Amino acid sequence: MPRWSKIVIGVAVVLVVTIGVGVAIVWSKLPELVADRASKATGRAVQIGALTLSPGRWVGVELHDASIANLPGGTRPQMATLGSLTGEVELWPLLHGTVVARAVQVQKADILLEKVGEQPNWRNGPKKPEKPGGGRASFPTILDAVLDGAVTFRTSGGSALTTRLDQVKLEAAAADQPARVTGPGSYHGAPVVMDLKLGSYDQLHDVATPFPTDITLTSGDTVLHFIGTMTKPLDVDGADGHLSLLAPAPEPLEKIAGIDPTPAPKLRLEGAFQHDADLWKLEQAKGALGEAELEDGTLALQEGSTTPPKTPDKIDLALWFARIDADRLMAEFKSGSGGGDDKGSGFVPEAEPNPQVTAKLEAAELSYDKIRLTRLKLSAAIEPKLIKLDEMSFGALGGTVRLDGRIEAEADGKSGAVSATVSGTGLEVAELRQALGAGHLPLTGRVDLHAVAEGVGHSAAAALKAGRASVVATMAGGSVSAQIVKLASTDVTGLLTSSRTMVGLDCLLAVAEVRGGVAFVGPLRLRSGDGTVVARGRVDLLGKALDVTVASESATTGALALDVPVRVSGSFDDPTIRPAGATAGRAALAGGSAAAPLRAYAQRSSCAR
Repeated sequence: MPRWSKIVIGVAVVLVVTIGVGVAIVWSKLPELVADRASKATGRAVQIGALTLSPGRWVGVELHDASIANLPGGTRPQMATLGSLTGEVELWPLLHGTVVARAVQVQKADILLEKVGEQPNWRNGPKKPEKPGGGRASFPTILDAVLDGAVTFRTSGGSALTTRLDQVKLEAAAADQPARVTGPGSYHGAPVVMDLKLGSYDQLHDVATPFPTDITLTSGDTVLHFIGTMTKPLDVDGADGHLSLLAPAPEPLEKIAGIDPTPAPKLRLEGAFQHDADLWKLEQAKGALGEAELEDGTLALQEGSTTPPKTPDKIDLALWFARIDADRLMAEFKSGSGGGDDKGSGFVPEAEPNPQVTAKLEAAELSYDKIRLTRLKLSAAIEPKLIKLDEMSFGALGGTVRLDGRIEAEADGKSGAVSATVSGTGLEVAELRQALGAGHLPLTGRVDLHAVAEGVGHSAAAALKAGRASVVATMAGGSVSAQIVKLASTDVTGLLTSSRTMVGLDCLLAVAEVRGGVAFVGPLRLRSGDGTVVARGRVDLLGKALDVTVASESATTGALALDVPVRVSGSFDDPTIRPAGATAGRAALAGGSAAAPLRAYAQRSSCAR
């Protein structure tokens, strides 16, 4: 062998030995080198227990016991920990900055996402300009993977929302073939089975085209399904498609929402769904709440901000139902808490309610406590220091009822000031009597009612007890018992008149002030062909009792009428009727008109003249 050949071989041996020794040294320090590089890049302490690379066209990767530190002041020292990660990365695409991986297995991953002060722990320093499509263009192509671990998001209120993946599988035959994610997991402790049929990785990397998604989440009998597209699929954002939800029992939804289990009706809902940044919206919604069929609706949630200036969540609802059985629905919503009004719970408006709510409701028919309402329309809102009912109208009792009201928080924040107005036109007296639970009324026809009410208290019961209302009732036409008119005028022919004999009613005017559930009537004037009757007194609406003095106007009655005032007292069902005495009776009837806020309504009646 030539001498130069021996020299070359010797040099080669020395180089190989030297390189081998150097590689061995570097290889043994690889976990430290990678951890140090990652720590400098993230600004956090990164630790790696073990890291092994296997060279080849597909580079094998095996990582164990890794962690990244949380921000100072976080709820725990580590933002993320990882038991192990194994897989293979294709070499040549990696040289061009593209990651293609296969046979990936992630075990015991535990990630915590939270804000420390106003700084999100998943971000280093100031917010950087957002990448197109939320970074989907650079997302690795992972052909198959098995994922096991948990991601916990801690809200600004301190609640921990945890999503678990239990050996969830991700599969894609190639970069240009559809991907699929399947397997069991849980959210907030509720078991969830997922089946995600997704577009290909090529479609994912094309930020100019919305990414096709077909998502089914199942928890017990509850099924949530979305089919459509997303512009930012990694953030589950930019969604546009069709959403359906079927929840035969409330427990899975209650567990997912983190609320205590309570009886609730079954829910079926579907419609056109959109999610864009902080806005979630379901339009053209159809379905059912219990047995109440939803014909059309819009449900929108505008998420608020937890960073200054802070803003609350805002919910906007517009729902149109065919028929609502309120008794059945309320029975299904039983909470068993009780006593809320006595404690003032939910009565006094919050200074900063979260969420704020605007709601519109329409129903062709609503039944409640044997009352049937038709053409129901309702518009209400919850705002800072205010709960308001802008409008509520419906057909009932043969006529139409309209009301509005509001509850405003007092300066002390412990009491609420209530004000309301109510008007009813064309109400059938017989149906009104039945709704109030009153006994037989010797009156037929239609009545118009107008009322205003106000009160202040720490609860609804307290406001009702301390509040007052003014009421005006008027009738034009109808009929009244001839016997009642004659008896009120102490006409002896009334003893010979049948209680079923009715005479035409020209007009009726009743004015009352209501305080603590007691109506102080004055005056009540009734004019018929047999005479004019005037009454004044008190009616206990809660106790269903009355004490009223009644008299006739002598100029309007017959020759046999004595026109002696009569006192009617006792229960609605069985009142006592006896003479009041001329002097005492007329004194009881004296006094001015009440219900000053509604004087204009009273003056429209011909009985006021």
